[in-house]
Amino acid sequence: MKQSLYVFICFNLLSLGLFAQGTITYGGRGIKPYQVIASDQAKLKETPDTLKDDSAMDGTGMDYNWYNMGRLMRQATLGVNFNDLKEFVKMTPEKWIDEQLKVPSPNMLEKTSQMRKESRDYVISLGYDFKDDTVITRAEYFNLAWWRHNLENQDYLKQKLAYVYSQIFVISQVTDVSEFAHGMASFYDILLKHTSGNFKDLLLGVSLHPSMGFYLSHFNNSKSIPERNIHPDENYAREIMQLFTIGLHQLNIDGSLKRDSLGNPIPTYTQKDIKELAKVFTGLSAGKAGNYERGNTRFGMNVYGTDFSVPMAMYEDWHEFGGKSFLGLYIPSGQKGMKDIEMAVDHIFRHPNVGPFIGKQLIQKLVTSNPSPAYIKKVAETFNDNGKGIRGDMAAVFKAILLHPEARSCESLQSPSQGKLQEPMVRLMERTRNYKLIPDANNKIFTDGGDSRWRFDQNILTAPNVFNFYLPTYSPLGALRSNNLLGPEFQMHNSTSSIRWANSAMSPDWLMNYYWRMQREGFYEIELSDLYSYANDPEALLNQLDKRFTRGQLTSRTRRLIKYNIDRNLNTKNRINSAIGILLLSPEYNILK
Repeated sequence: MKQSLYVFICFNLLSLGLFAQGTITYGGRGIKPYQVIASDQAKLKETPDTLKDDSAMDGTGMDYNWYNMGRLMRQATLGVNFNDLKEFVKMTPEKWIDEQLKVPSPNMLEKTSQMRKESRDYVISLGYDFKDDTVITRAEYFNLAWWRHNLENQDYLKQKLAYVYSQIFVISQVTDVSEFAHGMASFYDILLKHTSGNFKDLLLGVSLHPSMGFYLSHFNNSKSIPERNIHPDENYAREIMQLFTIGLHQLNIDGSLKRDSLGNPIPTYTQKDIKELAKVFTGLSAGKAGNYERGNTRFGMNVYGTDFSVPMAMYEDWHEFGGKSFLGLYIPSGQKGMKDIEMAVDHIFRHPNVGPFIGKQLIQKLVTSNPSPAYIKKVAETFNDNGKGIRGDMAAVFKAILLHPEARSCESLQSPSQGKLQEPMVRLMERTRNYKLIPDANNKIFTDGGDSRWRFDQNILTAPNVFNFYLPTYSPLGALRSNNLLGPEFQMHNSTSSIRWANSAMSPDWLMNYYWRMQREGFYEIELSDLYSYANDPEALLNQLDKRFTRGQLTSRTRRLIKYNIDRNLNTKNRINSAIGILLLSPEYNILK
């Protein structure tokens, strides 16, 4: 009697859904025959999804690529439009990364100027005025430009990587940096440019930018004048080492601490190193006069007379003369001040800590809060040498991060230490980018990120201090700390932010607009009509939402909870909103695995 193996298939993580179409038998050439039966009980009614029995076996009906690429989208973008995702799933992760690095990014400086004119004209047409708006170009215009672009962009990867950079090389509009939107925009252009550039060039560009100079006080940083009790400001000298490059303690290539003979961590620098490096960053001031200033630039020029889109210039008379020595490097006396800076930046760039220190932070912000030593080592080795003898090739570094098995393999999903809490602003962006944002009655979209700023205390370039919104070493009380695990983003997570996220999640079909010059709360509706055909079949609807939001990781428990709630709604739109709202509150959405 012929033996048959009957396989009853109930696809959850890897299927489009089931549609019953008979039985098909496989076997032959020494392989015992077996049958696949697509159960009639799982037939989906009135939905576009079908999975025929033969496609279950040849792979054409499987959703693996959807979930693999969808997982990459959550790691490597600020949210992706579902129609774009349909095209991306046809690529491999490596191909997508290569293609994305070729996509041109806009010049945010130009876009900010355009948005200033466009938004001013629009607000005036609505009957409001700009009496308080002088020649200063404030942060709101950069915010408008950033949000407008990131709600409709195609340079998905570069925007996410620049966003990650902005949380390491911090400037913030919670200070008077907010008075210089052009400075914020041109600073962001540096971050965008070096998503596929070299880390040394990024470090030099950041160091010479007037927004950074103003924020960390090496703009108009004078040489020593002992008789007037003037000494070089040490702020930037400290932060370029502590936060931007090498950290506080010496590291092994895998990110573990080096220790002395007594078992103590070994400091990377001393107070003397800070004082010596501070001398290097003296003599910098305005590179070009701005709106309030006439005539030539000069050292000591007021920041409000400075064009913040132009790098700082060196004024030799105000640069610390003489030799300088830090971290084992001697900078000789008598050379130009900019040469001193270039030598110092190059020396810091070549410090062995940079690869593991920066590499671990990039992994944490893109993939997982607790990367293994092997993961950190691989990324640090790529930073040290991209395979062609080049150090600091950031395109290679980002590929090493996003293509590593801990980022791509199914096995990594099973690790209890894998994953990270997504920041509230990123969750909001992901939710919004899934669909089309419907313009207002005048076919305009203006939002300065107020929805994120006022709900979650987070917007682009608004960190409360130079340490960002959270520390990379933060571990919350409870199971994570008990198991020696990190959860940096949990430093932003509290009862207030949780309630505000719940309020936002339960209104998933609109985005609040707090553009303050309109003096009113407005909102933009999010187009969800492409889900209407799934609304009457909870399982089909959940499969679609799992594809779009949780990338195949929706658990049976959450499915049951959502199905229970949507079964109580008769209205099509309410059913969809209820399902999305609960899903947005689920661990599977809030925790990126």
